[in-house]
Amino acid sequence: AAWPWHLRRTGRLDRLGLWHRLDRAGRHGWLSAALIHHGFRSVPDRPPDTVYCLDGRHITDVDGFYCALGEAVNGPGGYFGWNPDALED
Repeated sequence: AAWPWHLRRTGRLDRLGLWHRLDRAGRHGWLSAALIHHGFRSVPDRPPDTVYCLDGRHITDVDGFYCALGEAVNGPGGYFGWNPDALED
């Protein structure tokens, strides 16, 4: 799970789909790095009527769902929760 942190530190958490190749532990690590990455970004929220497209082709488990959701809503390295409670927040 060190790879996502390396990408974040070097500013290369910037392309869609980087998480696709990761195994289950890697996807969980990805979400952890995306949470921190999201906290440091100053990208404004999109308007409330924005339509988001979630690409589900690479979702194979719950962590994959949250990786895809974060990317769909907040772009590369995006975060939008990693469990139901975080999603509700």
